[in-house]
Amino acid sequence: MKRINKALAKISIREVVAASTAARTMHATHRGEMKIVQLSALSKRKMEALDALPISLFRVYYKNLEVGFSTGGDDDKFFETAIYRNSLMMEACTYIEKNEVHPLVGIGCDEEAYKFFWAGDFEERMRYITKAAFALEIRVDLNDLRLNENSTEDMLRDVTQILLADYKWMRRTNRALGQVEDFDRGLMCDEDIAEVMLEARIQTKLVALHTGLTDAEVDVIKRRLLRSGKLYHTVSGRIRQAHMIVAESPIHSLLFLCIYMMLAQDPERNVCGKAVVIASEQYRRIAVQLGVRSGEYLSSNNGYRLASAVRAGEVVLDNCSSCGTMHIVTLVSPAKCPWCAAKRLKTA
Repeated sequence: MKRINKALAKISIREVVAASTAARTMHATHRGEMKIVQLSALSKRKMEALDALPISLFRVYYKNLEVGFSTGGDDDKFFETAIYRNSLMMEACTYIEKNEVHPLVGIGCDEEAYKFFWAGDFEERMRYITKAAFALEIRVDLNDLRLNENSTEDMLRDVTQILLADYKWMRRTNRALGQVEDFDRGLMCDEDIAEVMLEARIQTKLVALHTGLTDAEVDVIKRRLLRSGKLYHTVSGRIRQAHMIVAESPIHSLLFLCIYMMLAQDPERNVCGKAVVIASEQYRRIAVQLGVRSGEYLSSNNGYRLASAVRAGEVVLDNCSSCGTMHIVTLVSPAKCPWCAAKRLKTA
């Protein structure tokens, strides 16, 4: 795994130190200077834990993608600050490419903006930086993170906190949410959709439900995939209720559902099968990189069931009335807030 957070932190702190008061309007994290100061105070141990997180502490921010052709601001200080920001952006883009992580999950950047910046040459990137105000800012209050590399549970909670904070910011600013549409049935037949979902380890009954095929038709496709070697592991069994999934694995469920809600278009109205597949893949990458035991993974089946429960109004992401942190609220057999429980355990 290519790491990202220590590099971005070093460049950001260096830019703060180097920038004069007059140049602060071009700050690399132009709306989060106090958080950069907070970042600079982290101990070496906590900085190493931050660097071990499989997603970026920083999000990409920009105004718009219509930048024209004039760069402007050719004075030395302006150019120097733009170079700092270009270094930050290129480091973030390289991290996305190397780790094959979705840009919205990895660095809080929508796919269109990421592709524009990554594909551009030096002059184009400098235009985006100076005209579109491409920059990085910290996604979460550092005080909410545990930064304990010796605990897989703590690291998983930190990743979840970062993504929840970003999801809340996206909802508040109406930016970047819902950019993954469901499978295009004009371009893909039901059999092709079923194949993609089966390869994501979603079981026959759920694939049949989503595609409209019969269980028998899906089984034929599954056997073909098994023979070809594209599918090497199948999961069967009773489909569990959403409230049971959340009660058994609250943080894993929350992490998956946060990713799904960030990606899926209109998740309260429809189950976005494509977003379920992508969210399952992104969740599993995070779990693997953190060293979560395979038996603790949230299955793709459970992920689909949670997405279905969102559509049915059985579960919602909402702030806890006690601690104010976002968690999954289940209408049937309401689950306890995992953040409150952790705080009580910590102070006991």
